[in-house]
Amino acid sequence: MVRPPPLLARFPALRAPAASAPVIPAGRRAAYPALAADFEVLDRELTPAFERYDAEALRDQNRYRRQQVLILLGRP
Repeated sequence: MVRPPPLLARFPALRAPAASAPVIPAGRRAAYPALAADFEVLDRELTPAFERYDAEALRDQNRYRRQQVLILLGRP
């Protein structure tokens, strides 16, 4: 994957990301097998709310950045 220049890395997309990143990635969970039961509780109790609020935050953040770009482009 080609990374954008740092200046454009946070440039707003036309559409906000549809999915959020997991709270704890699967690769990291594998390193702690003793916490498997805790990860199940995390997935059952916290992950749905986290994903909902994270997706909302990503949409709002993208909307704000898009708005700021439009304001900058609209200045005389």
